[in-house]
Formats: sequence, C-alpha cells, structure tokens
Amino acid sequence: MDGDHIRVNTEELRSYATRLNAVIGRINTLDSNMHNLWWQVRLRDLMDIINANILFSLCLTLEQARDLLNTTALEFESVEDEIRRRMGETP
Repeated sequence: MDGDHIRVNTEELRSYATRLNAVIGRINTLDSNMHNLWWQVRLRDLMDIINANILFSLCLTLEQARDLLNTTALEFESVEDEIRRRMGETP
C-alpha cells in the first residue's frame, strides 16, 4: 500500500492461477495413473494405494485457489476500469 493507493498486479495473479492449473493437470494425470494401477494390482497392496489416493483430494483445494486468483484479478480490473470511467478516462 502506497499512501492512499493499493497496488494489485493482476497479471501476476493470473500467472499464479496458470501455474496452479498446470499443477492440477499433473495431479489429475497422476490420479488417472493411480486408478489404472488400482486395477492392475487388484486387492494386493490396497491400503498403500488408498493412502496415496488421499493426497489427490488436495487437487480440489488447488482448483479453488486458482479460481480465487482469477476472480480476484478480474474484480480488481473491473474496479479499476470503473474508477477510470468515473474519472473520464478510457480503460
């Protein structure tokens, strides 16, 4: 915060969201591989696979974080455009 100004780098928020999306994609690929492994192993080592599968629930939290970053960037840009419009500037 700089005096009466708040600085938000919306490009950086979107960059973080894009990076989280890449992580989500990798987790989804791993999850698919785990399901394939599940069928190959059948019931042998079932508990190890179940325990590993619990980690993939983190993906939902990452998706929420990605969406929050994108929404926050969009909302700040919208507010900034509205302020400019009210001041007679073009966005």
